[in-house]
Amino acid sequence: MNFPIKKRSSKDRTAAEIQMLLKQPAAGGEARKRDSILLSSGILFLVENRKKCYNSINLHKKRINNMKIAICDDEKIFRDKVLEYVKKYIDVYDIYEYENGLELIEAEEDFDIIFLDIEMPIMNGMDTSAKYREKNEETLIIFLTGYVNYVFDSFKVNAFRYLKKPINDEEFKEAMTSAMKLVEDNETVTINNHGVKTEIKIKNITYVESFGDGTYIFDKNGNYYESVDTLKRWESMLQNRNEFYKISKSFIVSMKYIERYEEKYVEMYKSNQKLPISRRNASAFRKEYYRYIMSS
Repeated sequence: MNFPIKKRSSKDRTAAEIQMLLKQPAAGGEARKRDSILLSSGILFLVENRKKCYNSINLHKKRINNMKIAICDDEKIFRDKVLEYVKKYIDVYDIYEYENGLELIEAEEDFDIIFLDIEMPIMNGMDTSAKYREKNEETLIIFLTGYVNYVFDSFKVNAFRYLKKPINDEEFKEAMTSAMKLVEDNETVTINNHGVKTEIKIKNITYVESFGDGTYIFDKNGNYYESVDTLKRWESMLQNRNEFYKISKSFIVSMKYIERYEEKYVEMYKSNQKLPISRRNASAFRKEYYRYIMSS
């Protein structure tokens, strides 16, 4: 028995295909053909404003919930300089300043990132980091120093980076963005199912589905978890993660795990379901999804 072959819509394209179209060089007729495809996919605004769009992506500040950063340096001028750089690359954070290593060791907070001077009175940076490692092995330590002879010692305390004073903007940017990526990858959320709590990494969530007064949380391994929290509550918890989008009153999806996108629905990784996109959200979601693909 022969089945009719459905003609493939220009809006029925995978993320990889769209990304390839956006990034491939083209001129003349080929450029017009490509832009025509993108236009029919609803992203002409990206085609016409490619440079502007790429710039806005590159300069976009990361937003990570409850990130805690410590700056430990006996010289205020360097603490202020690090703070200035941090504000350039991240929007949401709690920052703490310390003048010496002993103050840092006695702090009750668990930090995600520590900028740590090596040459300090009372307790130097190497001894401070070794002592701090006794209570927290996960914190990313970025050493600041005017001397290069400490670089090999920094490996003993599992330092993440080693920045030489005076601080170079490009080197700081690389260290900060790399550190934020690691922190973001390890960010977790607690799922509450009537008192039974499960902690999972946010990066593994594929989508959230509303049911009754609660939600189902699906992950990349095909597992799902029941949660007493509403979809509105999940929307609030995930609002600082740019990969999540509420496509309807029933679903929040991770754009990272969309396997196929059509005009009215998305298909998710390891899911047999087609999740409907509401008419109200369709246009805004289309723009945000292609913007996400371009920045990936």
